[in-house]
Amino acid sequence: MSSESGKEENRLLNDPNVLAPSPFPIHRLKSDEAVVFDAVSRKRCRDIRLLLTSIGLSSRMEPFQSRFYLIVSQSDVGVAGREIDSYVSENPSETVVVAAPSVNAVGAGAGVIGYSLVMLLFGFLTAPWGMDLNLAEWGAMQSAAVRSGELWRTITALDLHVDAGHLSSNLVFGALFGLLAGRTYGGGLTMLVAVIAGGLGNLLNAYVQPPEHSSIGASTAVFAILGMLIADSFVTAKQRDTGLRRIIRPVVAGLLLFSYLGIGGPRTDVSAHVCGMLMGVAVGFVCRLYLTGWASKTGLQFGSGLAALVLTLAAWTAAFL
Repeated sequence: MSSESGKEENRLLNDPNVLAPSPFPIHRLKSDEAVVFDAVSRKRCRDIRLLLTSIGLSSRMEPFQSRFYLIVSQSDVGVAGREIDSYVSENPSETVVVAAPSVNAVGAGAGVIGYSLVMLLFGFLTAPWGMDLNLAEWGAMQSAAVRSGELWRTITALDLHVDAGHLSSNLVFGALFGLLAGRTYGGGLTMLVAVIAGGLGNLLNAYVQPPEHSSIGASTAVFAILGMLIADSFVTAKQRDTGLRRIIRPVVAGLLLFSYLGIGGPRTDVSAHVCGMLMGVAVGFVCRLYLTGWASKTGLQFGSGLAALVLTLAAWTAAFL
């Protein structure tokens, strides 16, 4: 959250008209840092810094565009925010804000490239213009087979598509949603959650659908990423204390987008889309609340992306054993 420099003697934590990401330039932050507070007065910012020091939190103060910004480690944002909120409530004196963390996520582009390459590889392996392999026999999500223990199908089905149009659609929207989510969660973690939540969505769908049901396609994972975006929007709105209307707005937007993209022709597995989105929201909440610090860690993002690939390969290995 940031404030309007023209306001004075106002506490803006509950003012929905002035909430916005901190304008402090991200390139001046280290990869594990976040802006947690800003004020017009140097003394006010220094007082807040002393407060944080008194509870054992390290911080630094930086001037920018006639304001002073207090910067802490991303791992300390939650504790610092609560202490500042309490202090400002008891000592209101000027325009101040507790800022939402400015997370410098890494690997969004790399994650999208990895996703696209995997989709194109399996497209080549199965397409008539490629190797024309019938991988659906081993990899399709078949409800009866999944219920009987062939759990690998919940993941292998994500790599298969009916035709070029089906593949192209999931490539475009998967890349778009993946890029957006990667800017918050990090590219590697986004792809790992897409595989896990997509697989869980297929598992849930296997029990929702009749035993004879069969489906393929990355759309379950694509809608899982959409669920991650909804979870992120909800958590961000809640952290900024923007009121019920703004908290439910991202949920409504996600449902509208689902209604536009998730309900198609007779071959569209709507329940798979719903299940994928629900699992994406659930896993996204966990990541957003407990793994925020991963977003800026290059090593963790690389490891997460590698884990997504290993999980996919392990599923296909199980399919052919």
